Amino acid sequence: MLLLGVRGCGKSTFAEAVACIGKRALFVVPTWDDWADKLPECKCRARKDFDYTGVRCRVYENETDFVAIYKHLHDAVLVLDDPRAYIGSNFDHSALKKIIIVSRKMMLDIVFVAHGFRDIPPALFTYITDYVLFNTMDEPRLRKAWIPPHILQKLETAVNTVRTQALKNPYAKIHITTE
Repeated sequence: MLLLGVRGCGKSTFAEAVACIGKRALFVVPTWDDWADKLPECKCRARKDFDYTGVRCRVYENETDFVAIYKHLHDAVLVLDDPRAYIGSNFDHSALKKIIIVSRKMMLDIVFVAHGFRDIPPALFTYITDYVLFNTMDEPRLRKAWIPPHILQKLETAVNTVRTQALKNPYAKIHITTE
């Protein structure tokens, strides 16, 4: 799932609601922020670090965080704030890509959170099955080379609709599924 929207539109609140659906969730953030402040920390090193219920947070350090998540986090929700921080030129050989590919086997629901389409590395669009669009200031066509045309059309319509709705309700959102 991909959550997109401007600051203050409700992405974090929505992500927390999704995280609370399961028995446990892990928020990974690129730097210290509100989530890291209000949630207990997950050390992300050993199996025992993942033996919890509820919601935890990890301030990303390096690829070893995703190696540990790949090995030990199952039957959970994984929320990744600002995917640009984790996806670089070595994505094809990363533990994060392995997590995404085997997420169903791991019983993981993955939620990516960002401000706009340009904040999503192109490599991720292959794996996104659901978009939750809040008011965003950029356009899906910025990533048209990576979004299938029939989905791009839906996203463009949804972005325009949410922008109009956001004039009255700053928390307006639309859910688009690719399946």
